[in-house]
Amino acid sequence: MATITTATPLGDLNLDEQSETQFSAYLPESFCFDGRGFGGYTAALAAAAGSRWSSGRQLNSIHALFPNVAVPGDLELKVQPLVQGRSADACQVRVDQDGKTVVLASCWFVEANLIGDPEVSEGDASARPRPGSSEPAPSPESCPEIPWIAEVAPFLKGFHARSVDYPVTLEEFEAGFRDGGNSISLWAVPDETYSDPMAGRLSDIMFLDAHLVDAVLRDEQPDTAVVTLDLSATWTRLANPPVATLLHANAGTRGQLATIEAALIDRNGEPRATATSQGRIYRPRG
Repeated sequence: MATITTATPLGDLNLDEQSETQFSAYLPESFCFDGRGFGGYTAALAAAAGSRWSSGRQLNSIHALFPNVAVPGDLELKVQPLVQGRSADACQVRVDQDGKTVVLASCWFVEANLIGDPEVSEGDASARPRPGSSEPAPSPESCPEIPWIAEVAPFLKGFHARSVDYPVTLEEFEAGFRDGGNSISLWAVPDETYSDPMAGRLSDIMFLDAHLVDAVLRDEQPDTAVVTLDLSATWTRLANPPVATLLHANAGTRGQLATIEAALIDRNGEPRATATSQGRIYRPRG
């Protein structure tokens, strides 16, 4: 049984390969919040299993459902091939724990030449307006750090978040941030150099899942909870190792449901991925 390890800013993702389509993994307590598994971590494991089956083709899109909550413990992953073509593969990856499905992910993997990679200019994201604003995005170095995220969720510390339009303190997040807005913008800045392009894709999945619901919470009163139902992401550029990434997200609510749209933007201002997510809103009673 081979162990496949992918180093990311949030730590190593480990898969034990039992066959071409069967894998196992372990969800550590360190990747849980209040006993609930971090969905970005389990979805990233599903993408990694699909990538292994697809022989390293580039992850082009993923749609992950979270039908049940994962808890610390063993995970079983099974890849169901849907199509294997000359230049693209599709599969569905099911992640089970104690007889329940915690992630069901549909993925497309493609040869790099299908994606292409348009020429991009050198420089900062400040060269172009960020989505949803006429103002350019400031460089991550000019943005204030957000230390409270790592204090509340230590597994996120490797992203080294910096605020563009995001609360810098926990007190602000719980009070002043709830101003009726519907958007957030923040940088994730890895402090190490990575070499595996797949690690970039997995980091994108985890960064998106970590913060998309925050755009919903901005328009909600304190003590409101949002549970992620699904996460979809499509990449528009070739895979690269983890780098500084700007996340901009907008949310809308429909009763007790929320829909979030987001973009991941490189330092040079070029969008790298688009994403959507749905959430179930639990407001305090009374």
